[in-house]
Amino acid sequence: MKKALGHFAIHFLIFLVVFVSHFVFTLPSFVSDPIWSVDTALSIVKEGNTDLDEFKGYLEKEKYYASEVVDGHYYGYFPIGVSILALPFVYLFNASGLDVAENQIVPKDCGK
Repeated sequence: MKKALGHFAIHFLIFLVVFVSHFVFTLPSFVSDPIWSVDTALSIVKEGNTDLDEFKGYLEKEKYYASEVVDGHYYGYFPIGVSILALPFVYLFNASGLDVAENQIVPKDCGK
């Protein structure tokens, strides 16, 4: 019984050290890898392509983070899977009159 309790205590201590150190030593991240996922999905819905050329201003604002140029067109650097999963939701938002560009959901007529 004492041996099992000792193993539990060691495992719990390891868990606690990893859990606490994750929050103490992790740097805050404000931009994530899928930064262009919604914009890519919106590009598919509106233009039928995956390039981000229509978001040139937003690309500049984000200093072209996680994007690449291929044959003169801008694309998100990371795989397209999240954009494909977001397609139904982006389509519904777009069809209902909401604009989801630049990772914001706003009415299309708000002057943006």
